[in-house]
Amino acid sequence: MTTWDVTELPNEKCPQCGAEYKVKYKSLPLKDKDKFVCSCGNTLREWKETGMYMYEAINK
Repeated sequence: MTTWDVTELPNEKCPQCGAEYKVKYKSLPLKDKDKFVCSCGNTLREWKETGMYMYEAINK
């Protein structure tokens, strides 16, 4: 069985509202096209690559 690496990245803060997020990156076997939008509506990241970014709110 194949496992895909998960890497913790530096926290990101929304420049628009100041919400802070813990960020992880997970490698995938195929390309993923997606984006992460902060609770205030600001897009923090868009991607199309063989991985995905996972955001978890730290504070709002």
